[in-house]
Amino acid sequence: MARGARVRGGTKFGLNGRGEPVDEALRGFLKLLLEKSPFRLRAFVVFGSRARGDWKPWSDTDVLLVMDGVQGKSMQEVVGGLREVWEGLSLLPPAGIEPRIFAPEEALELLHKRASLTILDALEDGIALYDDGFWAGLKREFERMKEEGLVRRTRGGWEVRKPR
Repeated sequence: MARGARVRGGTKFGLNGRGEPVDEALRGFLKLLLEKSPFRLRAFVVFGSRARGDWKPWSDTDVLLVMDGVQGKSMQEVVGGLREVWEGLSLLPPAGIEPRIFAPEEALELLHKRASLTILDALEDGIALYDDGFWAGLKREFERMKEEGLVRRTRGGWEVRKPR
């Protein structure tokens, strides 16, 4: 674990279809990433219905991962590099984990371009279970952009404006 990084515990993300806590699978997935991934984890953020609290037992579990070392790699290369993680994930309680993987540079660029609903949704409602400080910085930038009226949540998604 990176020095100064925070791992959050105790958050409840509901139950899976078998009545088992999804939290256990998320903690296990995070542990696997920290111990088995060839890529350095910068942030692990649960978002979507599990973070908002409006989940159903059959809901998937959206997880945004920010990782050093994935920039410029194909999704096939990233998935292949995480082979041991995927194998370990299959031994955890089912949680329908749907990872979205971004390089730090990509996450920052997508925020500034306001070009990713995933990034915006995770910044608005997400719960960081692990953060080495990168996510907190991105969140501050997002809050500044909201204050300046550059991004605003609407009923159907997001309204984005270009800076003047």
